[in-house]
Amino acid sequence: MEEPMVWAGSEDKTIFVIDPRTLNIINTINHPEMLMINSLKSIANSIWSCSRDSSIRMWDPRTYECKGVLDQYHTDAVTDAVFCFNSRKVRWEFWSASYDKSICIWVVSSDSLQPPPPNISV
Repeated sequence: MEEPMVWAGSEDKTIFVIDPRTLNIINTINHPEMLMINSLKSIANSIWSCSRDSSIRMWDPRTYECKGVLDQYHTDAVTDAVFCFNSRKVRWEFWSASYDKSICIWVVSSDSLQPPPPNISV
């Protein structure tokens, strides 16, 4: 099993992939259309970035390539996002928020995502 890396975004369109044991920068990712990174999330064997250019991009943590982009929904900077399990609808969701005063809810499905264990009351 590979050791997890730390992904950090910057204001200069760069994502840094850092080894947390050595603090060495393993890779840098630049995308010509990407602006300042506001948030990074690890979801279902991918990294999701929220950017000032109103896009959300999905990155492969092994190849560092962009696997997809959601860029036709928000019209201003995507400020943050949260990944959570909706127990009523029994599905994983990715909620994104933007300066355009909108919230988008994305259904995320993957073979690697399982429902969390039920809460155990004592």
